[in-house]
Amino acid sequence: MSLVFKRGYVLGHGIADVLIENGTIQAIGDNLHGKRAINASGKLIIPGFVDTHRHMAQAPLRGLGPDMPLGYYLERVVQHIGASMTVLDVRNSLKLAAAEAMNAGVTTVLDWSAVSAPDQVDAAIEVLGQTGLRVVFGHSNPDDMRPEADAVASLGPDYLPVDVVARHIGLARERGLITSMHVGGQHGGGVRKLHDAGLLGPDVHFVHGNRLEGDEFKMLVDYGCTLTVTPVTELLMGHGDLAYRRFAEAGGQPALGVDVEIGNVPDMFSEMRAGLMAERARGTLEAREMLKAATINGAKAIGLGDAIGSLEAGKRADIVLLTGLEHLFGEDPAVIEGAVVTSVGTEDVHTVLIDGTVVKLDGVLVDHDLRELRELTLRIARRTLAAAAG
Repeated sequence: MSLVFKRGYVLGHGIADVLIENGTIQAIGDNLHGKRAINASGKLIIPGFVDTHRHMAQAPLRGLGPDMPLGYYLERVVQHIGASMTVLDVRNSLKLAAAEAMNAGVTTVLDWSAVSAPDQVDAAIEVLGQTGLRVVFGHSNPDDMRPEADAVASLGPDYLPVDVVARHIGLARERGLITSMHVGGQHGGGVRKLHDAGLLGPDVHFVHGNRLEGDEFKMLVDYGCTLTVTPVTELLMGHGDLAYRRFAEAGGQPALGVDVEIGNVPDMFSEMRAGLMAERARGTLEAREMLKAATINGAKAIGLGDAIGSLEAGKRADIVLLTGLEHLFGEDPAVIEGAVVTSVGTEDVHTVLIDGTVVKLDGVLVDHDLRELRELTLRIARRTLAAAAG
């Protein structure tokens, strides 16, 4: 099946057609033809957003903690959400999370799984494979790894002894997977511990990094490690200053993630804006850099840079069409790219393709009903609230 977007403004190319065949971008240029054509005139065509850190099963908890500090969240919410969920709850929560992501133009998510019981994990892997979203499933119970898992999700050296983290990294390396872990959200030194143990490498993906010390950022870059910043959650929950600038100045390419929805919204527009504003308060930063963080940097951070994250012939067709910026199409590309960061939102996401399949068209999700999914997950939120308060 071939599909062509006609006469849209293609990021990095200008006004052009985009031809997709069998889920792959075949060509970007003029006068391209496919079996199905979609008029993209007036639309900005960008790569799908890549969210490299989200606890997807917590989607029903949106708005639960607008004033919640990190310690309370870890002690009260995390321990209740997984324990109180049935397999059906897991399935419905992940359907909601996937639908929210696709609705906002997020085409890939690293799900740092919020469930770890074997039956929950099996249900999660099954349902995520059916949603249409591209998901890198991070298994958060590494000692009982399912063969279908795409990554090892380890709590990391801030919460576990180094020998346990070493075992988790070893399990991932045996399978050719990345290891994703939290670090530096409460204190520094975690990266140094792993460095001294000889565990750093390009297959180790860190999240947060707020309280890491200067030489730890150099260690990350020297060993090719990747880092995701989750601006909204970190700023609201008091993690500390964002690590974005310090990692970038050390030579890294920061990625972005939504993390948790308890005080957040499930889109990358909010993350890009929050990150930009936080860093602008400390110095200059081009707005377009945040768009890179939300697309190609994210793809590279989770080992998918050769397949997604940019609009190039040969890459998988994870593509988003945005409205609202047609008046800028004659401007410098830096202005257009920056405007995606500062001036549009989920309401401007017109069409979304994942792996060449249309999952949102003319502003409407094709196979998911967000209102219905939110109704199905109401009791999860209420039960978790009651348990956390008890």
